[in-house]
Formats: sequence, C-alpha cells, structure tokens
Amino acid sequence: MKVLFSIIPGHGHFFPYLPLARALVADGHEVVFATSDMYGETIREYGFDAIGVGIDYTQGSVEFEDGNAEPVEKIMFVDNPPRVLADLLDYLPDSGVDVLLSDPTENGGMVAAEASGISWGGVVPGRRGGFYPGFVPFEDSDRPDSDYFGAYQTMRSLRSAAGLEPREYLFGEFPYDRTFSLCMAPESFNGWPLPAQHHTSHPLRPEVHRSDSDDQWLEGLPDDLPVVSISFGTLFGSPELYSDAAQAALETGARVVVSSSYEIDVEDDRLTKVKWVSMDRLLERSDVFVHHAGWGSTVAALATGTPSIVVPIGADQFANAQGFKNTGAGARVARDQVGSDLADALASVLKDDVYRLNAERVQAEIEAMPSARDVIPLIERLATDGVVLNKPQT
Repeated sequence: MKVLFSIIPGHGHFFPYLPLARALVADGHEVVFATSDMYGETIREYGFDAIGVGIDYTQGSVEFEDGNAEPVEKIMFVDNPPRVLADLLDYLPDSGVDVLLSDPTENGGMVAAEASGISWGGVVPGRRGGFYPGFVPFEDSDRPDSDYFGAYQTMRSLRSAAGLEPREYLFGEFPYDRTFSLCMAPESFNGWPLPAQHHTSHPLRPEVHRSDSDDQWLEGLPDDLPVVSISFGTLFGSPELYSDAAQAALETGARVVVSSSYEIDVEDDRLTKVKWVSMDRLLERSDVFVHHAGWGSTVAALATGTPSIVVPIGADQFANAQGFKNTGAGARVARDQVGSDLADALASVLKDDVYRLNAERVQAEIEAMPSARDVIPLIERLATDGVVLNKPQT
C-alpha cells in the first residue's frame, strides 16, 4: 500500500505524523509526503520521500510581528490550497497512491484525492475541528467569525475547480467526516461543543516528538525548588512575551526554564535559557508548563501528566485551551495579561494538586489509546473500501 500524507509545511504539522509514518514503513508500506519544496528538505532528513506542491514556503519563513499570524494563516487556508490542488491533480493519476491522509487544514489534498478517485481521510493532531474555532461557540474563543479565514468558501471553490459537485457541510461537520479520520485528542479533551467521535472518527494515541538536542544540562538542574518551564513554540512567541512570562514565573520563587530562540531581557540565578530541548525530558522535571496550547506543547504536557497554564495566541490554540478547561488539567491566562496575571495563576496551580491529578488522569487516558501500529488495519480498509465506520450502520 502506498500512502501519501498531504500536510502544511511546518514542524507542528509534520512531527505529529511521524509515528504513524514510521509504523506504516515498518509494516512494509510505502510513505510519501506532499508539502512545499522548501519543507520537503526537512522531511527527507527524517528518511521519507517528499514531493513539492503548492506555494514554496514554510510556516517559519513567513514574516509576521508580535504574534499576529494572519499572514501565514491566509497562505495556509486561502492562497495555498488551490495551488496544492492543481499540483496533486497532475501527480496523483500515475502515482500509484492507494490512500491519501490529509492534514485537517490542507483542503487541497482532500479534494484532489476525491477528484482522482483515490481513497482519502484526515489525521487530526488535536481537537476535532480545532482549526475552525469560530465555527462553533467555543467559550472564551477569540475567533468570532463563522467561517474561519473563508475555509468553507475555499472548500467550495476547490470542489468546483476539480469538477466535483458542490457539498454543504452540517453544523460541526468537516470534510474528512464523510470518509475516515484518526483523532489524536483523548475523548475528555474534546468535549463540548464537538463530539470526540464522529461515526468515521477513530482514536490514535499522540506521541511526544523527541528532538536530538543535548539535554544533559537537565541532570544538573537543582531540585530544591519547583520548576516552571516556558515555551511558546517557533511561531507565536515574541521577546516581550517571553520576558513577561519569565519575570512572572520568577516572582513565584520557582526555578524557571525558558525554551526559545529569542533573546530575552531577564537575568536571574534561577533562570535557565535554552534554544532547543526535548519537551518530554524537560517536563519530567517540571511542576508547571506555561505554553501557547499549540498541539505539540499540548501533547507534551498531557502525555507527561504535567499541569499547564496556557496562553493561546492563534490557530487551534483557543480550542486546545478550551480542552484544558474541560479536563481541569490547566488554567488559562490571556496573552495581554501575562505580565499582570501569570504570577498569581502559577501560584494557584503550584499550590493546588487538583491540576496535576487531572493532568495525570488525561495522561492515563492517552496511554490507553490505540497506537500507530494498531490503526494500520483501518488505513488498509480505507484504501479498499473508501470509508471506515467506527460502529455498525443502522
């Protein structure tokens, strides 16, 4: 079986798929990634073939300031999908691909597969519908629009360009719901307002990506004080945000580890600054993790049973922040209130064991989810049947 993953060009959209891709190869299947030429270089470094499609960019190559991710989000949701569609319509007919698995935000690949008569589905690294938080009334969401960046209008345009019949989507329904999806969010983390399990949705255990960074310094980290770790990912942070968060964490009397490529204007004997670190190793030593609720950071926190304070900034982060509220595994602080509110929130989470108990409960839930190897038979069924239900039809 030849499997094509169609993904957004960025670490947060590649690393979640690595365990599944590796499991497929270990089981004797062929795996190829479709993404930008620029990001294809990274994929090849991990030992996989990649074909270049769409606009040649990566999420990290698009310039934007102070956490305003609209420039890259517009490329992802509006500008790039038609280009991906055109390139894949040229590639797929003679490719030998048996099944296409799409990033939930990469609509060009989904439409190209359907138009080419190839079985397809989605692999969702997060809450179902997390990239469309304005489509349903998430509490505290900063995305009030009913059509996030025109995503649904874009899908209608893509279907028309591919010669497919128009299709309207039900409230809370997503394109991959018609065929098959693997959802990496534990059921308790999904919660209202979207059901964790659609009739074509199947659970897949998320795994923490371990980098090849040198983490030996962790062995020398004193254990005399609580440890607060801070990371806002590779896209959404800023020197000011990191500085405010580090200063607030130091006010609690804790040791603080900041993982960032930014230079931050804070100095203290209790502060450690690193550019890269394997989050699972760091969080094994951490009492609280302050992060932006990106999926990689979210998985790292939940899979290690580490309480969180989340500061959502863009993309799926508001939906993930709601997941922490649903499970009680963390608290939320607004981005513009980090300087004023984070210290008090940290003091509360450090003092109250209920956050850690809830995080450990979600950790156990994740450990019980099917592994990448376990779901391969479902993908094989998708390749032959075109749809895989998780319950009998009635």
